Amino acid sequence: MSEEKHRGEFLSKIVTRMGSNVGKLMERMGYHRTTYYTHIKQADLDYSILAQYTNAIPYDFTLEFPELKNYLFEKQNNTQSITEIQLDRDKWRTKYYDLLEKYNDLLEKRG
Repeated sequence: MSEEKHRGEFLSKIVTRMGSNVGKLMERMGYHRTTYYTHIKQADLDYSILAQYTNAIPYDFTLEFPELKNYLFEKQNNTQSITEIQLDRDKWRTKYYDLLEKYNDLLEKRG
């Protein structure tokens, strides 16, 4: 029976090994600096959180934690042309204007 690795401690080792600045790392991830210290204390650090570190450091934690692969999303090539982007923008603009007109009509009726 193999002993499961302490995910938080392993995270700490990798951050140190990579020479990452904790403050800047956490800022990139949208967390407060103190959150990192909470994370590294957790033996069973949630895989979804570890996946965020995988992208931010970058380091492939799936080498040590293969189950993490279930939490990582493959980057999809959703490249759009300028024309597609403009059409999408126009669609949402039209919807917004329609709603705005309905809202203004309601305000007028209300008095």
